[in-house]
Amino acid sequence: MNLQVQGITKHYGENGSCKTVLQDINVEVLGGEFVSLLGPSGCGKTTLLTIIAGFQQPCSGTVLLNGCKVDKPGPDRGVVFQDYALFPWMTVGENILFPMQQQKIPQKLQDEKLHHYLEMARLKGSEHLYPSQISGGMKQRTAVVRALASEPELLLMDEPFGAVDYQMRHNLQEEFEALWQSNPKPVIMVTHDVDEAVYLSDRILVMSTNRGEIVHELLVDIDRPRNRRSNDYHACLNKLTDILKENHKSQS
Repeated sequence: MNLQVQGITKHYGENGSCKTVLQDINVEVLGGEFVSLLGPSGCGKTTLLTIIAGFQQPCSGTVLLNGCKVDKPGPDRGVVFQDYALFPWMTVGENILFPMQQQKIPQKLQDEKLHHYLEMARLKGSEHLYPSQISGGMKQRTAVVRALASEPELLLMDEPFGAVDYQMRHNLQEEFEALWQSNPKPVIMVTHDVDEAVYLSDRILVMSTNRGEIVHELLVDIDRPRNRRSNDYHACLNKLTDILKENHKSQS
């Protein structure tokens, strides 16, 4: 898998009220990489994710996935939203089956894949429950395996753990990391959480506060699964915090 984001610029508004949200963004993501877009609210990170997903178009620039231009949503990109976006009228199993049904996958193969994903996400026995009947962690795992069910080339995640409290967020991050390790896919995740970025990412792209640019790239060279109490972890956390402070200072 090869994703290339080339010269992406996005403006909102017209004439005198025009606001630049993204300015000449260039990113490359290779197979197996976990990349986080980190920055404060309003910096353009979700806009960039939705352009990569094909939900909206840039004003200029191109997104290429395996050499093909991205100009609309497609099954080669799975998306996990902040609120999980599960269909409340469908059971866990029906939610996971939905993308396979849209692709008209043969029923026998659908059943096999459903069994596989239920086992992978530790949801076996919960397939007949509705989203209102399961925990936040189970909703998150359901949303992830639903996104994986179409066998996408790339997984896109928009603050997937942002709607829960601190302790639950840590638990969900650990559950997701184990799930991802069992079926590694390239991931781009939007977050404003420094600890989350360090815990999950191979590479962190820091976005400017108000210019819509990527101003720093940090490699996270720490073995998985990561120990939040290790010296290496804290050193990386401190380095990233310093980068964010300097970024804020230079733009204030």
